[in-house]
This record gives sequence, structure tokens and C-alpha cells, in this order.
Amino acid sequence: MNHEFVCLECKHALDTAPQGYICPQCGTVFPARSGIPVFLKPRVDYWCEIPREDMPAVLEHAREQGWQSAVREKVKPEVQGVILDKNRADWKYVVALNADSTVLDIGSGWGGLAFSLASSVRRVYAYEPVEERACFVAIRAAQDRVDNLKVVCGNAVRLPFADAFFDCVVLNGVLEWVGGADTCYSPDENQKRVLREALRVLKPGGQLYLAIENRF
Repeated sequence: MNHEFVCLECKHALDTAPQGYICPQCGTVFPARSGIPVFLKPRVDYWCEIPREDMPAVLEHAREQGWQSAVREKVKPEVQGVILDKNRADWKYVVALNADSTVLDIGSGWGGLAFSLASSVRRVYAYEPVEERACFVAIRAAQDRVDNLKVVCGNAVRLPFADAFFDCVVLNGVLEWVGGADTCYSPDENQKRVLREALRVLKPGGQLYLAIENRF
């Protein structure tokens, strides 16, 4: 039995399977693609700084010539800073994280925060709804030999993790975008669902790091 993930349908711990993960309780199967567990229920529309049709070339460049070369050659300068600027995670020095902490970075994007956090804590889960960006983060982690960063693909309104699993949950520039994460619910209800899920997976006394873009 795999104790990292639980079923989105019944919350039972998942078993590993050749195709990914399977729930022994209800039989739901969650695939793994390119080694990345995928929990996209409901699916999320593609959103990325790079058009979807261009992403295969970016990922191929990253695999063959290195992720840093791909960023320099294929990514716009204004996006390069988001990927490369380690100072964006300097808030980690004012929260109670330590070498034993387990952190969930929801909406991790290109992994800028996740990689910085990985240098300071025991384990980071980079949780991203766009599979192409998740693949980029996985490529970078493999090339840089960052063994304590695990990439997971999924929707923020339904987290595939057990209750009280994390010491810290990160929502950096995410909450203001999740209104359309599940069209069966209103935007404000989707935001509340994300916050409830963040609370559910936090350990007692755990911390939520929340940053929201505004007009400034």
C-alpha cells in the first residue's frame, strides 16, 4: 500500500500498480505519465505562459540540451525570472520550516518555489495542474539530482493526500486563479474548497503560506 496518496473518491490509501495507482476500496485507477502521478479529476483547462503547441519543443530541448538551455532559448525573459529567481522563496526564512518539514506547493508552475524549498526541508511535493509544466519540473529535478522533490499533477480543489500529511502548504499566486477549477461550483465556492483542502492536509499546528496578486 502506498501511504503518500489517497483516492479522490473514497479517501482510501492507494496501492501502486503498473499503470500508476489503484484504490483497493473502490477500484478507481489514477495513471502515471512520464513517471508523474496524475490526479486530474476534474480536469483543468490548459493555462501556461507558453502556448500548448510550443511546449513539446520546450520539453524536448530540456531533455536533450538541459533545462537551463531550454529556459534561455525557449522562454520569454519575463518568464525566465519566475523560473530562476530563488529570492521568490525568501519567505521560507520567516516561517517555521526545518530539515524535517514536508511541504506541499500547490500550483507550483515551473517549480521556482519548490526547488528553493527543497534545499531547506525534508520533502517537497510540487503539485501542478498543467501536465506540460509538471513534466518540465520533473526534468529539472532529475537533471539537478533533487531527490527530495516529488512532482504530482492534479487539481487544487481535490488533493490526493491523507489528512494531516504536511507541515506547510503553499498557495503562492494561486487562490485568485482557482475560481474556474471546477465548473460545477461558483468561483468563490472553488476558492473555499481549495482552502478547506489545504486545512485538511495540514498537520495540527501546520502553516499555510498564502500570497495573492493584487493591483500593486
